[in-house]
Amino acid sequence: MKHGRLRWRILCAVGTTSGRPQDIMRESRAAEGRPYNKLKINKRRGDDLIDLTKIEKYKENNRIEAKKAIGGLPMSLWETYSAFANTLGGIILLGVEEHEDRSLHPIDLPDPEWLISDFWEIINDKRKVSRNILTERDVRIVETEGRHIIVINVPRIKKGEEPIYIGGSIYTGTYKRSGDGDYKCSVEEVAKMLMYNS
Repeated sequence: MKHGRLRWRILCAVGTTSGRPQDIMRESRAAEGRPYNKLKINKRRGDDLIDLTKIEKYKENNRIEAKKAIGGLPMSLWETYSAFANTLGGIILLGVEEHEDRSLHPIDLPDPEWLISDFWEIINDKRKVSRNILTERDVRIVETEGRHIIVINVPRIKKGEEPIYIGGSIYTGTYKRSGDGDYKCSVEEVAKMLMYNS
């Protein structure tokens, strides 16, 4: 069972929450000593890449990636996290789909708070992701066009830092960004990245 859902059941059992997702998240984080704020649209790292109030005007590119994430966090999310971090950085939009004309449109996430809880759990699991380079301010819920999406700002790793990789292996789990897609780095490319960053 996911830790977030276990905390929710405990909080409901003792009557310390209204049952609303935002209250559950606020109280569970308070119990852990972690802050929770209902975030609004304002300037953050990466916000210069996209105007979140006019999301339909954008297309996926080397620094913008959209994922529907209706059924939960997709595996490709971590490939994009690795790719953005190892290239130029970028912004991941969850709850956004790409239409045939490649325009982006929000579709409304039913439980964005739960997705964020799962996101932090996975990104801090070194068996799945080598390193977390994000802060609380980099992951937030945004309402746009009356729909709720999650915005994840991924910075570029600093010079001298080891590449971000997934799955426990730097040589088989390192990704980079090219155009509007992620690609897995070859062993030779990873070796060059390590040499360059040393």
